[in-house]
Amino acid sequence: MSDQELKHIVASLAISIKEVSAQIKELSASQKKTDEQLRKTDKQIKELFASQKKTDAQIKELSVEHKKTDEQIKELSASHKKTDEQIKELSVEHKKTEKLIKELSASQKKTDEQIKELSASQKKTESTLKGLGFNVGMAVEEYFYNSLDLTKKVANIQFDDCQKNLHGFNRELKLQDEFDITMANTTKGLLVECKHHVVKEDVVKLREIAGASFDLDAKQEAKQSGIIILKQVGDVMEEEVENLKTY
Repeated sequence: MSDQELKHIVASLAISIKEVSAQIKELSASQKKTDEQLRKTDKQIKELFASQKKTDAQIKELSVEHKKTDEQIKELSASHKKTDEQIKELSVEHKKTEKLIKELSASQKKTDEQIKELSASQKKTESTLKGLGFNVGMAVEEYFYNSLDLTKKVANIQFDDCQKNLHGFNRELKLQDEFDITMANTTKGLLVECKHHVVKEDVVKLREIAGASFDLDAKQEAKQSGIIILKQVGDVMEEEVENLKTY
């Protein structure tokens, strides 16, 4: 081998060594880059593992919540069925109530009609009773007037005049009244109030009373007040006088 050939071989080897050295540098840089990527990947894997654990825990919690939700849904479903049954029962009761209301409405209408009929009958009865009361009152007044006018004598006192339905009026006091029967002589006057039935309150209000019937209390009050009692016994007028007082 000549020196020239040897130099050529050495030069070729030097070039190859440079190329290999450059490649080694590139590989070293690439390895560093790969190592960095591997470190990042390991970190990401660790983060993924941690995230997976967290996700697993959340999935477990969600599973528990899902079971609770299922139970609540079952309870709501049962409650809904119960509510449906109650609504059906209420619907039946509502129909019954509507039926009762209709029956009551019909009954009320009938009652209203009966009340109207009773009201009309009551008015008619009241009118009849008023007529009867007026007629009885007039009969009582007429009886006592005829009896007193016939004798013109009460409690052994002789009167000269006997009148009925005498109107009196006091201009100063602005009072007026009507007296059923009045009797008078030159010194005395007698006022007679006629009632079909006399009670104690009447005696307290009135000073002279002629009545067809007396309550026991009314009779006692009249006697204590010294008021003449005139009453009808059959066809005869009787008088009771005790401690006669002049008013």
